[in-house]
Amino acid sequence: MNAKVEERYRRIDHDNLEVTVTIDDPKSYTKPFEVMKQIYTWAPLQEFEEQLCIPSEVLEYRETFRAAGEDK
Repeated sequence: MNAKVEERYRRIDHDNLEVTVTIDDPKSYTKPFEVMKQIYTWAPLQEFEEQLCIPSEVLEYRETFRAAGEDK
């Protein structure tokens, strides 16, 4: 398989980070293409909830978010 996925992170300025994802698969596509370009802005007053990674709770976590997605 010759497919490549490239992620590029570039700091635009102090408060902004640009993320670009490009796929290059010469067997399937004629040229590389960008699948995502996103800019993340720093929110200095943002508070983060503590998240624990506990393998035994992965299935419950997935089910919770799957159900939440169906509500939309």
